[in-house]
Amino acid sequence: MRPDERQRSGKAALVALGLLAAALLAFQIFKVAVRPLVITDLRYVWLAGDFWASGLNPYGADYIPRSVAKFGETGRVSVWVYPFQWYWIARPLALLSPLAALRVWQVASFLLLAAGSVLTLRAATLLGARAGWLTIGLLAVYASSFTPLAGLVQLGQPVLLSVFGFTVLVYGMAAGRDGVKLAGVVLLALKPQFGIPILLLFATTPGGLRLCVIGGVLTAALAGPPLLISGVAGQIVGMIGNATAGYGDVLVNRPISMVGLPNLMALLAGVDLSVGAGLLVASVVALALGLALRRTTRLTAVDKTTYVTAAAALVVSGLVGVHTYDLTVLLVPLPLLLRERGASLWIGLAGYLLLWRVDQVGRLFGLDGLTETIALSSAAVLLIALGWVVSAAARMRAAA
Repeated sequence: MRPDERQRSGKAALVALGLLAAALLAFQIFKVAVRPLVITDLRYVWLAGDFWASGLNPYGADYIPRSVAKFGETGRVSVWVYPFQWYWIARPLALLSPLAALRVWQVASFLLLAAGSVLTLRAATLLGARAGWLTIGLLAVYASSFTPLAGLVQLGQPVLLSVFGFTVLVYGMAAGRDGVKLAGVVLLALKPQFGIPILLLFATTPGGLRLCVIGGVLTAALAGPPLLISGVAGQIVGMIGNATAGYGDVLVNRPISMVGLPNLMALLAGVDLSVGAGLLVASVVALALGLALRRTTRLTAVDKTTYVTAAAALVVSGLVGVHTYDLTVLLVPLPLLLRERGASLWIGLAGYLLLWRVDQVGRLFGLDGLTETIALSSAAVLLIALGWVVSAAARMRAAA
């Protein structure tokens, strides 16, 4: 093929990928727009804001009955578990009707996804991943049809803010900008299950501990007003009680339905790993990995930032105990695979390919139940983790 023909073919492929990504994105927007309010998680946020607006405690026993009064029996929620600084998001949304708040939330979600995509690609470039337009087009198609991301945006899950916070933190590390890192720290604190392991890893990086302390002070300042408005003791006790209450009787919230370690322990050993135990395991592993990366002299600073990013996403995905939509966090280190070659690249890509349309893969092999789909998702996370382990081992051997 002549060079001019190759160039025309490349442009045609790029246009096709762009149109496909746009079509997939339009489909996601349509699915989000038609989803009824009563089956979105925005109602949790709006209801908490409504409680705070009335000077009441959203962590108390009245939260569930009030959800039925506001949204009907089909819109019944469980309990409010998010920390106090959500006041600054929930309270403004409660000024609107629930449906209007849902539309604002949905628009904001797509804006965050767009901003996060730009920051993720920019961070990958700064860390040495080289991607041409065709590769970016393939990544856009992949992300637009990624099963966990589709579930996250359609459900209106609050975890999107923490995933965006992780993206901001990674970009800050890649660019060496402390102010950006600090913003990421504060956003990650919105979901402690994500924030604690990731920030423990980040605290082991140069200057990370100082920024975590500053972020903690800012988070405490943000938590002050809602605590004063609706009672300090009642809200603290209520939040801790709600967060540690266990999984309940709903299958989707049981350990066997949580990706990674809880799912594997439930399937293989019949052991239900509690929320607190999963978070403790993830935190210990995150800290150990961070300290090991800090101490090694066989990796460059860029390599260390790359592995901190991958390890943070994988510790959350594989150890804490998360739903499949939470695996959207794995999109952040995906472009960094472009730094890799050989076995590490192909093993990682195999994991991402399995995770891409994991429900369809399950149906293909007759594994279409909830627990089977979760087990396949856990296997995909393990494959991605194995790819990064192979990568780190190869780099350290080469340096030695």
